[in-house]
Amino acid sequence: SLHDALPICGALLVHQRMENDALYPHLLSHGDPSIAGPARALYDDLGGIYQQFVELETSFGTPQSVHDNLLEYGAALKRTLRRLMQRMQREDAELYPLVARANLTPTDLRTPDESSMSVAEERARWQRGLAR
Repeated sequence: SLHDALPICGALLVHQRMENDALYPHLLSHGDPSIAGPARALYDDLGGIYQQFVELETSFGTPQSVHDNLLEYGAALKRTLRRLMQRMQREDAELYPLVARANLTPTDLRTPDESSMSVAEERARWQRGLAR
């Protein structure tokens, strides 16, 4: 599959799970509206980028499909990567300061199924995501 050909997809999906399953829930439920409100706006505005990668993979499916539709794939990939870059810039400028203000620790940012994992297990899971 295309997922196997693009290791970044696995890494992005691991990152997405951390954000959507741990980071955003902490921020969205924060008692301070000056943290929860901007977090909601960011989530609503930026949340769909990972779905765009899934749709890109679904649309082209295989390396052969990418080869056969190279111009269309290139344009779609460029749009998706541009959106990812915009998200990263906004996270740096807006999201991570909210995390700091909310006093979240790395332990807070573990997804529910990671809470029982050792550091070695987490590292192995992350590396599997990168290897996909």
